[in-house]
Amino acid sequence: MVVFISLLTLFPFVHMNLGDTYLTTGTVETLTGVPSDEGDKLVMLVRLETDQVVRVRIRRSTNYKQGEIVSLKVIEPKYFGTNKYKFNGYVN
Repeated sequence: MVVFISLLTLFPFVHMNLGDTYLTTGTVETLTGVPSDEGDKLVMLVRLETDQVVRVRIRRSTNYKQGEIVSLKVIEPKYFGTNKYKFNGYVN
């Protein structure tokens, strides 16, 4: 019973992605790979309109277009932490 109550108390702090989400745009700077146990994970560096550079993971099947404008989904943490960015596609 104590374990169950502890898990319920910690759930909001463990599950960080319950905050607000919105869309933003940025320009693709470069593509890089991050080594992992499963193989390299592709990461695009995107410069936002605020001149901040963020890392965005992409699938291997995604075409890389340097200098193009992309749409990103921003997920703000509800309590603490940093924003997470997800690739939403290229802007035509």
